[in-house]
Amino acid sequence: MKYFTLLVILFSANVLSSADTFSVLDVNGDNVISRHEAITLPGLTTFWRLLDVNADDQLSSTEFQEYAKPSEQVSTPEIDSHIPELSY
Repeated sequence: MKYFTLLVILFSANVLSSADTFSVLDVNGDNVISRHEAITLPGLTTFWRLLDVNADDQLSSTEFQEYAKPSEQVSTPEIDSHIPELSY
């Protein structure tokens, strides 16, 4: 649980680059993120079908880059439509 929390904090705070995060998530080093590996990063599995553009049930580093973009740079309407707006 501590590993999970640390990963979330570092990724959310942009301390880890997306390449570093990809490497951390790719536990077995096969250069793709499986669904099992993806469960350690909240939200990643939520958008799995949208991110896995070739439908091979794994995310390549290119596919992961789309998830890792800062939210103001993501230009995928399908993803944006699933993100609830927060009211403060």
